Amino acid sequence: MNHILVSASTGAFVRNFLRGGFLDEARRTGLLLVFVVPPEKIDAYKKEFGAHGVSFEIAPRQDFSFLESLFKTLEKWSVHTRFMFLHHMFFLRRCSSQDAFSVRIILFAIRMLLWFLGQFRLFRAFVRLAYAALPASSVREFLKTRQPTLVFCPAVLYGSEWQFIKEAKKLGIKTVGMLSSWDNFYSKTFLRTLPDYLLVQNELLKRQAVSFADYPEKQIRVVGAPQYDRHIMRMGVIGRNEFFRSIGADPVKKLILYAFSGKISEAVDNEMLAVLHRILTESGLAQEAQVLVRPYPKRNFSPRKASWARHTFGFLVEESSTEIGAGRDKWEMDENALRFMANSIAHADIVITACSTFFVEATIFGVPLIGISFDGALKLDKWNSTRRFRTWEHIADLERTWGVWFVESEAELTKALQAYLSSRALHAEGRKCIIDEQLAGLGGKAAEAIAHSLKDILSVV
Repeated sequence: MNHILVSASTGAFVRNFLRGGFLDEARRTGLLLVFVVPPEKIDAYKKEFGAHGVSFEIAPRQDFSFLESLFKTLEKWSVHTRFMFLHHMFFLRRCSSQDAFSVRIILFAIRMLLWFLGQFRLFRAFVRLAYAALPASSVREFLKTRQPTLVFCPAVLYGSEWQFIKEAKKLGIKTVGMLSSWDNFYSKTFLRTLPDYLLVQNELLKRQAVSFADYPEKQIRVVGAPQYDRHIMRMGVIGRNEFFRSIGADPVKKLILYAFSGKISEAVDNEMLAVLHRILTESGLAQEAQVLVRPYPKRNFSPRKASWARHTFGFLVEESSTEIGAGRDKWEMDENALRFMANSIAHADIVITACSTFFVEATIFGVPLIGISFDGALKLDKWNSTRRFRTWEHIADLERTWGVWFVESEAELTKALQAYLSSRALHAEGRKCIIDEQLAGLGGKAAEAIAHSLKDILSVV
């Protein structure tokens, strides 16, 4: 019987697929799925998802050699976009660097050489050819033993996924790849191995696949973003009063959700908590609104930092993820974390962030969005400032919709808060444009589209 081997090596995949509607759609479509997962996570996944009629196997030992890491770095540094140019400049000029400036100069020169070469199709083809010659013997033997009809890698940014795709192609097994997020072509990959078919979330990513990754347009399927299906269907969303009680919020006040964006903006995110507290206190908005702080999923607050935010500013703080296993991919968004995320957005009156996907997720719930584009009391140059985020291509795609109010000063942040607390409908048309672009008209049906695409690809001779 035809069966699909799915590489499930990251928490992002589990969030987007296993905890969405994909398993039910796959069963309805008649797909036979075998998930290949890290050994430290297999028992937890079997316990949670085994009843869905899918199988789990331990992933083969990955050949994460020096050369594998080298190709990963070479690929990323060669992405010829404005985002990556600014990233290289940030590496050279970043305030927190512990490296000697002479070392950074040498590495910066290498980075910029690769960035320059990355614009040429011939160079990208050479990298793919060289990477294909790098053996991944354990993955190859695993595939030869299991003999799947198709290999599906739904997060093709990680070493294990690339190894599965390239070795499957050598063995004549069909391959399907999919990126996990909206910024991947701008910031991480030009597809160092080309799968036979590529699934993308929207037309923007389809155009980027052709332009940046030399991918044949006829082999691309637009399927939507499965991580947003839950939001559209309001899965796990409870009543406002019930949610407020669960986090200790005042049901009379409006809710401002501040979402951290990860390591790249952490210093400014910390500073913005002080700025927000000052604005609410001095403007009198504290009588009307309260703040819920959501850490970045891979970087939950330490108990000390959570206590600092609660007791210094009086803000609400909740963890955004949990952990299974060990290592950098131990983070997971389990059902509790996903329900918290959905409710925190659904019941927010304003969402504030610097550069996270909450810019997209909040639009699904119709929540006004404020983008941080200043640094508070921090004295940062343009290479370290949050102002640079707006020049990133995927953020610029949002800004031209007029669905996000990017604030450039404390005074403008105060103005935006007052305006949105008075009128939720402000800039609603712009937020609708974001939904139309990012969800590709497949709102709530991405899992179904992915399952049907896989079935169609299986039938192609």
